[in-house]
Amino acid sequence: MSKILPIVWHDQRNNTIAPHGTCNATSIAMIMQYKGLLAGWDKEGQLDDFVTRHLDTPDAWEIHKKTMPTDWRNYNPRNNPFVLKWYFNSIGIDDNFIQLSKNDNAIQLIKNCINRDMPVIMTGNYTRKRTNGTQDVITHINVAVGYDDNNIIVNDPFGSMLNYYLPFPNDGDHVVVPNEFLKEHITQLHILSV
Repeated sequence: MSKILPIVWHDQRNNTIAPHGTCNATSIAMIMQYKGLLAGWDKEGQLDDFVTRHLDTPDAWEIHKKTMPTDWRNYNPRNNPFVLKWYFNSIGIDDNFIQLSKNDNAIQLIKNCINRDMPVIMTGNYTRKRTNGTQDVITHINVAVGYDDNNIIVNDPFGSMLNYYLPFPNDGDHVVVPNEFLKEHITQLHILSV
């Protein structure tokens, strides 16, 4: 069995605001476009930047301070899952945020959402190779948009985690990611519903 939602991929590297740090806003923008939740966007600027600005408002900072009381100054609100949950709720999407454990059946949760025509925002720790050959681990957000028997189809705003986010070529549009790979790397899910 398989299903793929017709979600348009956005490349966060095209954002005018913090293109290397807005995987969260870009992932939200993909979902907003898919669901037609574009109220307030003037369509003059880029949708991804519109979302980024909203994730940096005084209201977002207040949520951020309340949910990360000890080290909120060290992170931007857009990197706080509770700020993302707040933003989703503000645009009419219910967000059931889940911090995953190894015992959770994340793959089945993702498939259940996609069967209800809702993509899933996934946070994961992925390996990145730098052009100088060094490696590090980055926390990154992307969108599960489909599945087949052995894979989850992902719209990744920065490219493909399967090629270690090397600079070129790096197309993140409908990347076919093996279930076993995701089980090892994803840490959080935003299970969404309208």
